[in-house]
Amino acid sequence: MKNKSPVNRFLRFLHRWLSLPIAILFFVMIVTGVIYGARDFIGMFNHYGQHYQPVSNTDKAHAIETLTASKEGLFQVVVPTPSTPFYRLQSRQETLTYAADLSLLEQKERKRGGFFSFMLKIHRTFFIDRKEGLFGIGGQHYAAWVALLAMLISLVGLWLWWAFRKDFRFKQIVPNSRKRRDFFYSHISAGVMLLVFILLFGLTGAGITYRSIAKEVLSVPKESTQGFYETPKPVANNWQSWLDEASAIMPDGQLHTIRYPSKRSKTGAMEFRFVTQGDWLGMAGSTVWIHPKRSELIGALRFDELTIGEKLYRMMVPLHIGRGLTPTYLGLMLVAMTLTALMVFSGLWSLLSKKRNVRGKIKKARLRWLRSRLLNNDKATRSYP
Repeated sequence: MKNKSPVNRFLRFLHRWLSLPIAILFFVMIVTGVIYGARDFIGMFNHYGQHYQPVSNTDKAHAIETLTASKEGLFQVVVPTPSTPFYRLQSRQETLTYAADLSLLEQKERKRGGFFSFMLKIHRTFFIDRKEGLFGIGGQHYAAWVALLAMLISLVGLWLWWAFRKDFRFKQIVPNSRKRRDFFYSHISAGVMLLVFILLFGLTGAGITYRSIAKEVLSVPKESTQGFYETPKPVANNWQSWLDEASAIMPDGQLHTIRYPSKRSKTGAMEFRFVTQGDWLGMAGSTVWIHPKRSELIGALRFDELTIGEKLYRMMVPLHIGRGLTPTYLGLMLVAMTLTALMVFSGLWSLLSKKRNVRGKIKKARLRWLRSRLLNNDKATRSYP
């Protein structure tokens, strides 16, 4: 039985009419995000015909020293792992991929334009400028608020669904026909099932835009010195020593990425990122810091040593985009968001078709009334001699 309390009537009105403009924008965000994420998902399985074989630190040191000797502007080096059985050098200008024998597999320029870049800009900012923006507000803020309002609408929908919770059917997630009823129940069933994913991607997306607020909520210090040593440890100035020292600190880990210090880095240290047993979803979350100019080991921090808030903050970007995590997670994320796009479309179709049906009923009622008037007038005319 429907609950016709004033609160529920207001919430039903809010869910129906506030969702109309938000749902259209949210649908655009989802579709563009799925398209961009699908490219990353396909790329995870492109191993260039290479098969992983364990590589010693000696071989890694020789390869990194050889490959990076004449390269400038590098910000990251990926070393061979089971998920990436090759070396990959990344700079702002290009991405170079090499086999274990150091033969070049692919050289790809990093372009700002193109189809996927266009999709990403729509997803992040609706193609609105970040600085000048619309009405003085950057596009990233519009995207964040659409995500937050979509979360609110979803929670209101869950509240309204509670009265009909017995009507939930898993097979109703995808409409079986073009009838409004099927789209209506598809919207309800999919919305309930996918609420966790909507909240996850909405919160992480908004958190990426408002990082300072996310830090306060998760109790993450703005400037943390956790993991850094009070007295740095001198290390021989060569890649072999750096790799050996980092591996000794993370004996149960597998080196995945070496990140060079950026211009804004306060420590000026390279980050040797490992995947350890305590990391989540295959993310390289444990780090060893080595200062290349001074050749000093200045710190190390395992992911499982962080607080739950710090872990969530570090996982915020990977959870939202799926990059750096397992293919299983990214595949699940793409399926969930595709179903979310279908859920939003079903809700829009159900709402608009209902409005169209109401107009049709009003039109038919007017025609019946006019026909009855004409018949009554005709009978009245015939009654006179």
